[in-house]
Amino acid sequence: MKFQVMWNTGSGTSQSGWTTWYPLPLNRYIALSNYNIPANTQLWINVAASGGATMQSDQTVTYSPSADNPQYKVTGACDSFTISLEPGAAEEGTDEPDTSGEAES
Repeated sequence: MKFQVMWNTGSGTSQSGWTTWYPLPLNRYIALSNYNIPANTQLWINVAASGGATMQSDQTVTYSPSADNPQYKVTGACDSFTISLEPGAAEEGTDEPDTSGEAES
């Protein structure tokens, strides 16, 4: 799996780069503060499975840089996975976007 964060800019949509590929059930976090996202902006994620489906979350989150934002949780595999929202928690690690263009090995 890999994911990217997307948000409304008022005149369109902006997005982070993709995270590196990772297997489920491992966790990946992305530091939203790296993207200059304005407070009170609507966020959602786009998730891609290696060799499978790509899907956007149905639920958006209102971003607040000073609060524990909810987390998206992805469960399943390839063509059958779900995206759900969970209460916020401290990020225990971050995974910067993968800009190499290499696929999962």
